[in-house]
Amino acid sequence: MKKVPVDTLSLLEELKKPLQKRGALWVTIKRFYTDVNGTIVDKSTVPVSLQKGFPFWMFGQFDKAGGYRVGNAVLPPDLATPYLCSFVVGVDTPFLFATGLNNVNNQFLLGDIVHVFTDSIQTPNFYIFIQQSCPGGSVASVYDNARQAEPQKLNIEGANYFAFTGADQNLQFAENLNYTVIDPDGTGYKNYPKNPLASQQVFNKQNFIFFPINFQVDQYQQLSSTINFLIDTINFHFIIYKNTKHFTNGN
Repeated sequence: MKKVPVDTLSLLEELKKPLQKRGALWVTIKRFYTDVNGTIVDKSTVPVSLQKGFPFWMFGQFDKAGGYRVGNAVLPPDLATPYLCSFVVGVDTPFLFATGLNNVNNQFLLGDIVHVFTDSIQTPNFYIFIQQSCPGGSVASVYDNARQAEPQKLNIEGANYFAFTGADQNLQFAENLNYTVIDPDGTGYKNYPKNPLASQQVFNKQNFIFFPINFQVDQYQQLSSTINFLIDTINFHFIIYKNTKHFTNGN
């Protein structure tokens, strides 16, 4: 029997390993105000009734397939600015793409998830777009991976939470970050609101908070929060680990 060289065996062992055991998932949240044609407008020029925070829902592929019904129950939009729809850029982009006037679509990347709110379902004057984007790839693909077998799933082992603005970033950190577990039959859920400021160290001079949350990314677990009006961009730097025993309690 021919002996296999040691270096070949080492290579075979390396090929069996996941490409990346530990890494990071960057998710950027941005908000845009537009007129009815999808042309971006300065947020200082929109009516006072629109100058407020808007919710966003992350992960939770099961809820995404149902129009974020649970997400809307956990963080319901204001009646004056109803939720219109969500879409994945490049797959089911619903409107505005052919108006010839819009420029909000120039801000989106293929695979982004976008929530849309408006001032009126029947006679809209403004739209509010909340964009979720992953610089290294499709955020929609990462979320959809939650439906795969356990060896392919990601495990979140905490997150660095950034808020970029000219205002006090603590305005954003004061917004609860909700960890929600959804029943597989869709009839109920359990929500665990967590305050990021509770994780802030008084001696920490960084421009982010390390948020200690652990869970496996499956389709029934969701994170949500509200982007403050004074904040234009926030980032989540999720610390991920592959092929581990999965977490179930969000702590």
